[in-house]
Amino acid sequence: MKETVSGAVKAAEKRDVDAVVAYLSASFRDANGGDREAAATTVRRYLAAYERLSLSVSGLAMERGPESAEAVFTVRMSGTPRAVGGLEGWLPRTSRWRFRIRLEAEKGDWKISHAEWTRLEEEGSP
Repeated sequence: MKETVSGAVKAAEKRDVDAVVAYLSASFRDANGGDREAAATTVRRYLAAYERLSLSVSGLAMERGPESAEAVFTVRMSGTPRAVGGLEGWLPRTSRWRFRIRLEAEKGDWKISHAEWTRLEEEGSP
């Protein structure tokens, strides 16, 4: 399960959308009802918006059952937005996100079947 989380984060950091999506279950749904394809589109947009990107996971807590697990963690993102269409003035250079995901056992691997995320206030922000 930890490998699924760290693998998806590493794939995002390498800007490999297909590798990120490979960690998602075929039945994936996000908190708004988006499916695996919608998630791929979202990941592709975010990764395309940044010239350089660094991600780190902290506070990973997991609760495991026989066929599923829940995980909560924070991702700190830092990067350089692309200087295209004003993105560099609109996108943050750093941000923190709180993720809550559900993982399910599929063919010997753990896949992410549900995810929700919230942007956290930066330390020292008003």
